[in-house]
Amino acid sequence: MKPQELRIGNIIQDINSKITRLLPNRCSYKRGEINIYSLEYDKINPVELTEDLLLKFDFKKGVIYGYENENIQINNIRNQYFIVYFHTKIISRKIKFLHELQNIFFELNGKELTIKKEE
Repeated sequence: MKPQELRIGNIIQDINSKITRLLPNRCSYKRGEINIYSLEYDKINPVELTEDLLLKFDFKKGVIYGYENENIQINNIRNQYFIVYFHTKIISRKIKFLHELQNIFFELNGKELTIKKEE
């Protein structure tokens, strides 16, 4: 994971495998490194994308295959996730980690990916 891949609001794992969100008051950028909770950048780990996370972020299991949220469709091909549709445009972008999905979602929709409200 490179510092350039991260945005404020991305969800990551710290050195103790604690899942946390990058917040402005918890990180600083200095000399090419991001420090969170006074941790060095190389101690930050990405959160691997799973079906449970897709469902938690309000992606619905598709009728035929894949997962859908608003105007994005994600397919799981040989245990790898790919965004294949945006509106009616066919795209192909491999995503492995949650922060990648968050960034792509923001890039395509202009808004943050949010966790589904519990019913």
